[in-house]
Amino acid sequence: MTFDKDDALRKFFEMGYKIPDDYFIELENILVPLALQPFERFGVAVAKFIAHEFGATVTILHNGRRDPEKFIKEFEELKIPVKVKISKKLDTIKVILEEAQKEDYQLMIMPSRRRLKWIDRFLLNSVSAKVIPKVTYDVLQAYPQKGRLPGDEEEIPRFEKIGILLPRTQRDPKLLFWANSLLIGKEGELHAYHIADLPNLTPLRGALEADVIVKEKEEFEVLVQGYEKIFSTKIVPHFIVSHNVGKAAAAVLNRDKPDLAIMGHSKREGRFGLKRTLTDYVLDTARIPMVIHHQH
Repeated sequence: MTFDKDDALRKFFEMGYKIPDDYFIELENILVPLALQPFERFGVAVAKFIAHEFGATVTILHNGRRDPEKFIKEFEELKIPVKVKISKKLDTIKVILEEAQKEDYQLMIMPSRRRLKWIDRFLLNSVSAKVIPKVTYDVLQAYPQKGRLPGDEEEIPRFEKIGILLPRTQRDPKLLFWANSLLIGKEGELHAYHIADLPNLTPLRGALEADVIVKEKEEFEVLVQGYEKIFSTKIVPHFIVSHNVGKAAAAVLNRDKPDLAIMGHSKREGRFGLKRTLTDYVLDTARIPMVIHHQH
């Protein structure tokens, strides 16, 4: 399905899609808590390119046990203003939350470790797990490539191909917004993935011809082409039908190998919140760098 520019936008608005009020945000200050560990270099890259896109100031908050100079240099390359705040208090969670609340920040970028198993993330006293639910603005949680950490001398990655998992919810515009902010160069591409979830007893053969799936695919393509015009960025749609959304998402990302993939955070369900979420599954099985969006 293809439209010219005017037709794409007309169908986009006719189907009830819209640009949310908070799309036109003024991003002036970004908070980046760091322990200055190697796994955080991917999060530094995310902060670096978003700050450059908006002309924002980055505040690095750390505990003073290591020299932040090598991280600061990454921002200075693009002439990004950097503030460094040092705290030697033992309560890291309290320090981050106090800083997050007393300054005029619009975004937190939280570098996170790629745990080997999802249960580790649940059982370990993760700083991000304690901090993120209490932050009152958007948080982007940045996970490096699974099984590989950048070395000190390795160049911070560039993002020229970004994958976005779009479930067609109210969060979609924000995911597209942040992904577009990270994209480098006019030749870069956003790849939007929507996975239609089929009931287990429904055969895959012929599913794409089913009326409900045809309608879902058409609506997804209208969404993508509408935002392509709004962002003036090439967005490649990928419509996938599967009995297991998590497996399909991880498989397609491992196949296409974008420089990073962005998805929304999914809430825990089940008794005591022990049930593994879609976010958990993709983090466990997709080998590429991931950015998880937490909306507040």
